[in-house]
This record gives sequence, structure tokens and C-alpha cells, in this order.
Amino acid sequence: MQPKVLILVLNFNKRDYLLECIRSVMQLSYPSFDLLVVDNHSTDSSVEAVQRHYPHVTVIQTPHNLGAPAGRNFGLKQVPDLTEYGYVLFLDDDAEVAPDSLGFLVAGLESDSVAGIACGKTYTRFPPEIVMSCGIRTNFFLAHCYDMDAG
Repeated sequence: MQPKVLILVLNFNKRDYLLECIRSVMQLSYPSFDLLVVDNHSTDSSVEAVQRHYPHVTVIQTPHNLGAPAGRNFGLKQVPDLTEYGYVLFLDDDAEVAPDSLGFLVAGLESDSVAGIACGKTYTRFPPEIVMSCGIRTNFFLAHCYDMDAG
């Protein structure tokens, strides 16, 4: 049985990108995931657009713009039972995912018992063939993350 994944999309005033992000998530071939959209107090009718186009998607709103880390943490605190998920995938509102991407990420994590985090290769939106990141290098001592092999 494949582990269930919570996909948390953080949004702030990017309604059109958010709808494209959700569209791409809905095309994932990985069979076991839930989608949670955390709206970071947008003023562009993002929440209403998601409710109109994707009424089955859970959307929660923050009381004010909390920023990225606190917005994600706010969303996680709203999940009644995080233990039902083997993994959490954080996406930004302007991300789009390939249909097979989640399966590859989960397979990579499942094949390495000491791995605690995975990151896929990321392309820029314009032009889409430029690599933005081939992963992240993390310095836990300094709490810094760096994209690897950009450009």
C-alpha cells in the first residue's frame, strides 16, 4: 500500500496561478493524496474561485497574511490527524506538477530509510525549459536552504 500524502498549497493573491496549480495536482497519477489550500489572506477572490471551480478542495484562510513558513504551519495545525499521512508536499500557488512527479518523490523517500526530505527538479515558468532548481542543499546549523544547479 502506498503512503498517503497531504499536498498543501499556500496561496497569496495568485488566483489564476492557483487554479492552474490545482488543475495540475488533480492530474497526478499517484493514487493516495489529499489537497489542502491555505489562503494567506488574499484579496483577489482566490478562495471564491477555488470554491467555484474545485468545490471538493478544502480551503482554509489565515486571519491575516502570515508569510510562507507561518502560513504553512497554520495549515498543518488545521489538519485533524496528520498521522494518517506518510508525507507532506508543500507547493507554492504558482507551481505546476508533472503527472508522475509525486510517485517519483514518494518512491525516492520510500527507498531510502534515512531520507527525510525530497525535492524535485524545478523549471522556470518563462521560458519553461530553464532549470530553476535541481534540488535544495540545506545547512541545518544555519537554517539556510539553497537551490542547486540553477540556470
